[in-house]
Amino acid sequence: MSCKRISKQILSVLFLLLLASSVSIAREKFSNSAKMIDSYFKRLESFGLSGSLLIGDKNRVLFKENYGIKNSRKDFDYAYSVGSVTKQFTASAILLLEQRGLLNTNDKISAHLTGVPEDKSDITIHQLLTHTSGLMDGYWDRNRNLSEEQYIKKILAGKLDSAPGSRHSYVNPGYHLLKKIIEIVSNKSYEKFLVEDIFKPNNLNRTGFRLVKWNKDQVVKYSDWTMSESKIKDLAYPLKRPVYLQPEGSGGLLSTTNDLYKWYQLIFNSNKLLTTNSKTKLLKTEKNNYAYGWNVTETSRNTKLISHGAYDSWLGTVTGFYNFADEDLVVIFLGNTNMSQFLRKEDLMRDIETIVFGGSVELPPESSHKASQRELDLVLGSYGRNGKTTNIAKGKIDNQIRLRTKDQNLIKHLLFPKLSESKKLTDFQLEFFVDQINKNDFAPLKGTYLRSATFEGAKAQYSGVWKNLVSNYGKYKELRVLHMLPSTYEGKFELQFFTEFIFEKGSFYARMFRFTDGSVQVQPLSFPKKLEIYLIPKNKNEFITWNIKTGTSSTIQINGNELVVNGNDQMTFLKQ
Repeated sequence: MSCKRISKQILSVLFLLLLASSVSIAREKFSNSAKMIDSYFKRLESFGLSGSLLIGDKNRVLFKENYGIKNSRKDFDYAYSVGSVTKQFTASAILLLEQRGLLNTNDKISAHLTGVPEDKSDITIHQLLTHTSGLMDGYWDRNRNLSEEQYIKKILAGKLDSAPGSRHSYVNPGYHLLKKIIEIVSNKSYEKFLVEDIFKPNNLNRTGFRLVKWNKDQVVKYSDWTMSESKIKDLAYPLKRPVYLQPEGSGGLLSTTNDLYKWYQLIFNSNKLLTTNSKTKLLKTEKNNYAYGWNVTETSRNTKLISHGAYDSWLGTVTGFYNFADEDLVVIFLGNTNMSQFLRKEDLMRDIETIVFGGSVELPPESSHKASQRELDLVLGSYGRNGKTTNIAKGKIDNQIRLRTKDQNLIKHLLFPKLSESKKLTDFQLEFFVDQINKNDFAPLKGTYLRSATFEGAKAQYSGVWKNLVSNYGKYKELRVLHMLPSTYEGKFELQFFTEFIFEKGSFYARMFRFTDGSVQVQPLSFPKKLEIYLIPKNKNEFITWNIKTGTSSTIQINGNELVVNGNDQMTFLKQ
């Protein structure tokens, strides 16, 4: 054997050893992250989180756990409504039909649908997929008295919001039209085509709806008290929901974290379902970083993130499917509670990403006291204040209580506890921004604060809103910063502020975002009409809660028949 050949063999062995060593280091590094993630989720579980989390790479599942599900079986694969993650299945179905020569994404929808009005006859399948069709938004459940045929006619009869292809506007009815096109072209129902042509052939046996043989108790229930006070029967159980809340192209499918991991492998790590050309189409962005059923953006590490999620304040759906493509990592979360509408996928997935890639997040507090059954029994019951009733009951898990209230003053006080004078926050840039709007002098804001928007459009919008605020609340007095959080949005670092605009006759609450380029965005902040929170013992007769959105905690103390909130004598409730 020649020395040259021996050298090659030695180099090959060294390369394999180096590769194995790097994999081992990576696994050890992720093992530390997994412990932190598990700790983070277990703490959130104490405050009402429930759902399933899976993290993996292209070769294996690295972490999987269920949280907050009553009588949960550790390794059980629970099924959840995936919400708008359904859109990627719809998009893939369209591309599969294109591969079979049955349609083309450049086809006009009028080639497949009947009764398309002239002003919409040029809308293409591609534009439906990328949310650039110009159609107006409007869920079927908001038109629940209509049959599907009548609902589709209403979609097509409505006015265009913009010229087709001119701009991106996230419109769910467009994906309902895609669902109908799939049914017409394939001559099968939407679910039947997905199950027979996509799911079953690729071993996704726990994705679908009625055509799946679900195991007992596999499909989770959605039981948030904060759901809309609807008369719809069985709203909490997905399989019993009315037809307009069942799979319809833009949402409604059920799946598990295991099946979504298989889907990730199928789409991103094989050509078994879609060809290379089809996958290129699937992930090519049109406008606003949106492709076919996927958002494609960059992280703060300048790596590619392919993602989609779902949030439904009415049904309690919280879903995140994040593929960190350049870093060979996928994070999948499926949840069945939105924690009183304050758990959003963006906040949760941001924290998971931060932990996985070596950052640190503020962990929710841990219980520092194990309450006896007598202590828990003493706090349970109804408490009254100014004619409003607040109820405290046992929680979902051990050493936990649940508070429910419709008292708006209490809701604000729990979600944004007043800061002491020494902890009050100020931000001169935000104050300057608001002062200029109050003066109706927008010139100093041009090119800086309003850099990300069309200046004249932004000026008109802010002027109109401010005029309404002054009309309703009187003269503007000051801006109060309630809380501040560092965050990221589409890979850009931002500071997120929870603010109170104080006027003579009342207050207006808003979330304000300040980006590193100096630009500012403002979003109205509405408080839920009713609040359901979970608390854990901090000390004897004292309980604490945690708000994931603001990163703040509140306390309640029990003094005999009195319930005192955040140590504030003005928020005292008497037991009824």
